[in-house]
Amino acid sequence: NDLTEEQKTGISAFAKWYQVGRAHGFKNGHTFKLSGPAGSGKTTVGIFAILEAGLDPLSPRVCKVAYTGKAAMVMAQKGLYGSRTIHSSIYTPVDEAGEQLKELRKRLQKLRASLGGLTSEETAIAKSQIDIIVADIKVLECQEGSDMQWILDHFCELANAELILCDEGSMVGGRIQFDLESFGVPILYLGDH
Repeated sequence: NDLTEEQKTGISAFAKWYQVGRAHGFKNGHTFKLSGPAGSGKTTVGIFAILEAGLDPLSPRVCKVAYTGKAAMVMAQKGLYGSRTIHSSIYTPVDEAGEQLKELRKRLQKLRASLGGLTSEETAIAKSQIDIIVADIKVLECQEGSDMQWILDHFCELANAELILCDEGSMVGGRIQFDLESFGVPILYLGDH
């Protein structure tokens, strides 16, 4: 696969952005967009960009997501195994808010019980998880009794990723984009102009 000069420029720009961001905390934002017309090789360019940044595109720490299931399948066919839809990656299905409340309350109880024997760093992490769970409980308590289908999973694999590669990035918007970016993980969006 011979890359065009424009593709090489995009790969280099992403790698520089990622490396500078890792060193300095992504102060200028944690999203990068590579765009081009359909069939221009964006997914292939994304793979080369990840490699150029010093990451392994097959690592579980590089999460591969797409807006649609078809795009996730195409990513997997191009060698990006483990590609999934954004929805299945960041949301947990629930039948009723009450069932989710029970689970969150159990998790909260376990976390609070474990606080005694932790290091100061582990305690800080546990307390931040407790804050997230308490916030989710408050939201669910307002919705209890009504049918609820999905809830953001703050502890999904994306939460600990080094990078999220998002194909069909130009289709992502609204609540899904907000939720995807809420993890604070750097994101490489691939999409149409």
